Amino acid sequence: MSPQVEDWNDKSARQTIELTEYFLENYAVDEKRVYGTGYSAGGETMSRVMGMRPELFAAYLHGASQWDGNILL
Repeated sequence: MSPQVEDWNDKSARQTIELTEYFLENYAVDEKRVYGTGYSAGGETMSRVMGMRPELFAAYLHGASQWDGNILL
């Protein structure tokens, strides 16, 4: 998946979570192999996603943007 952000706040983070949950519920996805990454606005969105629902992802690679979360989850 490659969701496109609509804002730099929680709206895009919630949409990314909903999309990830949809794919996990409706497709044969190995939950131990769901990875996230983000760059620029995508990195900011994913930092918010990881602050809200880190258990959805096996790993996360933070690209180039601001990190507002706690790295020691």
